[in-house]
Amino acid sequence: GRRVLEHSPNEGVIVGDRSLALQGVRRYHRGRYSCTASNIEGDGTSRYLYLDVQFAPVCATPPASSSFGVARGDPVEITCTVASNPRATRFSWSFNNSADTVHVPDGTYTVTANNTSIITYTPVTVLDYGTLLCYAQNVLGAQRVPCVLHIVPAGQSCVVLCVAHCASCCVCCVHILICISNSVASHVTENMVSAGTVNTFKNRLDKLQ
Repeated sequence: GRRVLEHSPNEGVIVGDRSLALQGVRRYHRGRYSCTASNIEGDGTSRYLYLDVQFAPVCATPPASSSFGVARGDPVEITCTVASNPRATRFSWSFNNSADTVHVPDGTYTVTANNTSIITYTPVTVLDYGTLLCYAQNVLGAQRVPCVLHIVPAGQSCVVLCVAHCASCCVCCVHILICISNSVASHVTENMVSAGTVNTFKNRLDKLQ
């Protein structure tokens, strides 16, 4: 909807007598802008000026992490949709479980014209349960944070948590997937996690039962 911009240097909005400056422009600044002037005779409004903000792909809808419960041998269609301007020109997928990370060949998924890629995935063994990571790119660059899609056994209750992990002074977010079946923590897929962290999340699961 329509919103009146107020002078707010702390938020990067500089309103002058005849000008508007936006500092640190983000994609949510995209839209139509106009100005209104007033005197004793009344108000006058300018024509709209459209601000087009371009940006590299990001996951279209938060949260960027989703879970899919699938039985062994059953195919599931998984969709990855991103927001970008201009539109995404390429997608890539990879699969991660507790044993390995594997690049998904290009021919195993499709790409549509509306910033979406679709993959049909069929888990066969227990090692086929894990995490699919979807990346997109456009002319401005590649997606920095992937869309995270967890493949879990059907009939299990799962919790997906993101933990800040520090390695060599670099803090990153680690996605941890813990699933329980029949009130027992039976399946854990992780990128990097300590025993203490697992115990913490098992306690979290106990509260969900």
